[in-house]
Amino acid sequence: MRVILADSDPASRAGWKTGLGAIGVAAVDIVEAVDAPALLAILSDGAEISLIVASWQLPDLNGFSLLGELRQRRRGAAPPLLAVGEPEDREAMEVATKAGKGSFLVKPADDAEFRKKASRVLFGVEAVEGSKSDSRQMLRDLVSTAEAELELPFFVQLPSDVMEDFLRLAVNGKYPKGATLIKAGKTVKALHVLTLGQAEIQEVGAPPRVLDMGECFGELAFLTEQANTTTVITTGPVEVHSLDRLGLAELVKRHPETSKFLSSLVARRTKVQTRRLARSPGSGMGGSLKSMPFPDLIQMLHSTRKTGVLTIEDGKRKSGIVFDDGNVTHAWSEDAQGVAAFNLIAGWKQGLFYFKAGSKEPQPVTIKDGTLPLLMEAMRLVDESGRGLWP
Repeated sequence: MRVILADSDPASRAGWKTGLGAIGVAAVDIVEAVDAPALLAILSDGAEISLIVASWQLPDLNGFSLLGELRQRRRGAAPPLLAVGEPEDREAMEVATKAGKGSFLVKPADDAEFRKKASRVLFGVEAVEGSKSDSRQMLRDLVSTAEAELELPFFVQLPSDVMEDFLRLAVNGKYPKGATLIKAGKTVKALHVLTLGQAEIQEVGAPPRVLDMGECFGELAFLTEQANTTTVITTGPVEVHSLDRLGLAELVKRHPETSKFLSSLVARRTKVQTRRLARSPGSGMGGSLKSMPFPDLIQMLHSTRKTGVLTIEDGKRKSGIVFDDGNVTHAWSEDAQGVAAFNLIAGWKQGLFYFKAGSKEPQPVTIKDGTLPLLMEAMRLVDESGRGLWP
């Protein structure tokens, strides 16, 4: 596969390159041209081209001129063109690409629409060669019907060279219907990807959902070393590729860009988990300390004069703070209670929280200081700790 990107604007080329990577086009298969002479030089080398993404108003070579050059240099068998132009170029682009295998986008072009049209041209019109039934080919076939990056299974968002190394480094396992792949409360020791078949994900506080081919499972617990909260059970025969920490380290070493995909995966899964907490039954609210830092959370509960119990956990630790009419009256963690526990919790930078209002459970009173002075002192200690002034 070879894809040409032609535009004088580096930001446009960068955006197209990211979009192509999201649908499985490897960076090594992409060639960039900054102007007409550079593009014509690429076209002259005779190599096969799968797609050209080009600005309709490329200086010295507008869309119709480009199509003419393609037909002349390729003896009529011009490669597909995905033209990107201004609103006033719509009619011309529609006419120019209607008879061929290409398509067009009108600026400002939506990222999801770009991925959709590029995928259709690359994988929908040009049939995938061969009829291999191996996992890698089946995963790539999914790309042809993808309409947006967020709808794609995580695995097929990886560039093809990263995908191939993942499959090569991973351990392949086959499991029958009804097998438990991971279990809630158990440690997840690898990044698992379902490469054939389907399974069901069961999680406390959420309805069961289908796990499709190409999706990861247990990844949040594995990547963040948090407690696993999901159970995955196969609904038929499946195949799973599992990459342990050593294998993942080797993959990232060979393909540093993989860390971007992993970070995106963790962020998306954390948001989903936060939303589930927020929708938990009963009178309360939930969220993440990454979206609402500890000081903001305490001040909000204080200013709105809440009564109830704030629970915070990050998978390894669990703690709680009791509020009465907005005032902190008790705090606890695994290692301390009272003011000492509050000061420790104040240093947490990540974790999920849930506030249950109007708790009727009796709680001891271990804190009698005002909430705001208590918070100010705790944040002072956290700041000094960060500068090495507090043990």
